[in-house]
Amino acid sequence: MINNETLLVEIADKYRIPVRIINILYSEDVKTVGQLMDFIPNLQMRHMGKKSLSIILDLQDTLSQELEQKKNDKEIDWEEIRIKAAIAALQGYASNPNKNMVEAYTRDLAEWSVLAADFLIAKLKEGGAQ
Repeated sequence: MINNETLLVEIADKYRIPVRIINILYSEDVKTVGQLMDFIPNLQMRHMGKKSLSIILDLQDTLSQELEQKKNDKEIDWEEIRIKAAIAALQGYASNPNKNMVEAYTRDLAEWSVLAADFLIAKLKEGGAQ
């Protein structure tokens, strides 16, 4: 994942940034993703043609979307999800008429519920059962 401190040369291959674009940006002292997001390219710059301008604007758009997605991912309150999942699991265990469940200690049911919630969150974070 990228962040504002990521160097452009580190992501050049992944985003297929041509060397000439890296050189243009470095000549303008733009070396990180954060600096690129604040950068305003124009055709008056040295070695900046319409194609270079288009590539830089497309790259800014792509990186902006990825940074926004990362921000949205961070906004997920995993602790709240964990609590809700544990409660749902506990309700399922407690309502199960199976003899083993009926005779289980409340402490065991609570532990199983938390384990189930933790497993569910781990699966969600890795993208489910892809």
